[in-house]
Amino acid sequence: MMTTVGAFGTGTMTLGARAGFWLALIGWNVIKWQAWFAWLIRKPSDWMGASLTGTIALNLPLPFEIAGALRLFGFAARRSPLTQTWLEALALSGAILAIVMLARRLPGSNPLQRESEPVAVDPNGILARFGVRSRGLLAGFEAEDHFCRLYLADGRNVLIHARFGDLLREVENWNGAQIHRGSWVSGSAICGAIRSRRRWFLQIDGGAQLPISARYLPQARSAGWLRRSL
Repeated sequence: MMTTVGAFGTGTMTLGARAGFWLALIGWNVIKWQAWFAWLIRKPSDWMGASLTGTIALNLPLPFEIAGALRLFGFAARRSPLTQTWLEALALSGAILAIVMLARRLPGSNPLQRESEPVAVDPNGILARFGVRSRGLLAGFEAEDHFCRLYLADGRNVLIHARFGDLLREVENWNGAQIHRGSWVSGSAICGAIRSRRRWFLQIDGGAQLPISARYLPQARSAGWLRRSL
């Protein structure tokens, strides 16, 4: 879009130079934003604050980055007031932020968001039989021989006689995922990730720490769970 419209006065550049300029400028800013979010984001509610502060802090050096990118492609830096560049960048950032926030409100767009209201579980299922009446009560579970240990969001844990596979089928459509051959966590109960040498653990509501095996590590990483460092 930037290449097409020639934003920031780049319309006079050749198409190839203009595309290269925007690739360099946007690529550098992507790196900055990723580092900013990795530093500040620990839970879903952190996104808005990090986005708003980044809109100001990360846009401050933009006039100098534009000048550097122009020189990289053999063009002299444009002479325009710094405030004009900042206002244009602020307007673009605000438009992008509005689009992102709108997209996050769409159904299913934010799998890590905590459920605002309790969602009932199958009243005839195993979990209901042992007192788990809503999804928000269950933080995770893991297999222990022929039993399974339920970790509840209030810190309690309950050892029940049940097969791990049967519990997995019961939570198949829940906001959560299997992270180990014998462990499952609720996506809305994850407090943070801990790394011990080459092993990763997820801490869930109630304080329990469940290991992530190498097989399920890519899924946990793509879900953003490993960015919530403790």
